[in-house]
Amino acid sequence: MTETHSTEYVAAVGYKLAKFKLPFKIKGKKITLQNDINLRADFSYRDDKTVNYRLDQNIAEPTRGQKTISLAATIDYIINNKLNVRLFYDFRRITPATLASYPQRSHRGGITFRFSLTP
Repeated sequence: MTETHSTEYVAAVGYKLAKFKLPFKIKGKKITLQNDINLRADFSYRDDKTVNYRLDQNIAEPTRGQKTISLAATIDYIINNKLNVRLFYDFRRITPATLASYPQRSHRGGITFRFSLTP
C-alpha cells in the first residue's frame, strides 16, 4: 500500500514607507531623496512524502519526498517614475525524505536596477 502526504504553510508580510529619506553624497555634495520604499518578506514550509507500507511485514518505508523551507525578502526603493532599485535575498533548504539524494541549501541575493522607457 502506498500513501502520499503533503503539507504546505506560506506566510507573507509587507509594509510600505511613504517619503522615506535616503541621504548620500555625490562628489562631496549631500543629497537626500524622499521616495517610497516597499518591504516584503515571504516564508514557506513544505513537507511532501510518499511512504510504501508492507502490511504483511509491518514495515513503513519512505520512497520519495522532501522538506523545503524557503525565505525571500525584498526591498524596493522607487527613485522616480522611471527608476526603481531592488535589493533581494532568497534562501532555500531542501531535506530529502530518503537517502537517495543529498540535502541542499541555496542562497541568492543581489541588487537590481529597473529603468522604464515609458512615461
